Amino acid sequence: MQDKNKTSFSLRNIGPGLVIAATGLGAGDLIAASVAGARFGTTILWAAVLGAIIKFAMNEGLTRWQLATGTTLLEGWVQRLPKFISIYFLIYLVLWSFIVAGALIAGTGLAAHALYPEISVELWGIIHSLLALVLILVGRYRMLEQLMKIFMGLMLIVVIICAILVAPGLSDIVDGLLIPSVPDGSVIFIISVIGGVGGSVTLLCYGYWIRERDWNRPQDMPRSRLDLAVAYVLTGLFGMAIMIISAGVNPDAITGPGMALEIAGQLEDIVGPLGKWLSLIHI
Repeated sequence: MQDKNKTSFSLRNIGPGLVIAATGLGAGDLIAASVAGARFGTTILWAAVLGAIIKFAMNEGLTRWQLATGTTLLEGWVQRLPKFISIYFLIYLVLWSFIVAGALIAGTGLAAHALYPEISVELWGIIHSLLALVLILVGRYRMLEQLMKIFMGLMLIVVIICAILVAPGLSDIVDGLLIPSVPDGSVIFIISVIGGVGGSVTLLCYGYWIRERDWNRPQDMPRSRLDLAVAYVLTGLFGMAIMIISAGVNPDAITGPGMALEIAGQLEDIVGPLGKWLSLIHI
């Protein structure tokens, strides 16, 4: 009889990781990678790879903790650490939620407005927020996972196509990956890319998503490790693709959410309307 815990590369064994990959690639990550690519080209591509490796190691460790103890990281904090740590994290989480939500509403609103200008940025942001609320109220985890598989595949295909269309040169890309360099003034951007790739608070969600998949025993660790490996390979590819696109189009606006629109406009100039539409759709 086949062992149901046997790990195999199958979409059935890949799920929560794709959710964490899709939800971890937020507006802040997009802007951080875009700005880094616009300023320093492909010289710091290695930072996206390092960020993905670090996040994989962190999440893999958190998963081993959960499968061994039966408690998530947050539950472990509440049960085992002084109370002030939980209070501090709650305050941080509230502030983080407002800031990230604002960035996401602005980013999705700008992108949708560029695709359909008849509706204002603010109204588009409201529409996206209401759709997210409906998904939370009527959906289940399985629905979220299936949607994220579709959207993650779409996002990855789109950014890789755009990166191929505007790639500055294979030798520059290889050098940026294999020869770590720290150009003058790049330290803060390197830290932003490393920290942004794969999200931060998103790491804490993975434990609850694997519970929804009934991955609750130490024997499920190989399955979860494969799931996370696929997730962070895709996350690293996404971060590198965004940096390559920014390096290839060399946008003039290098700060703020307008960066995504600037890149879309430059892609339209280089490869035609298809480039603009692909860029805005993936956002």
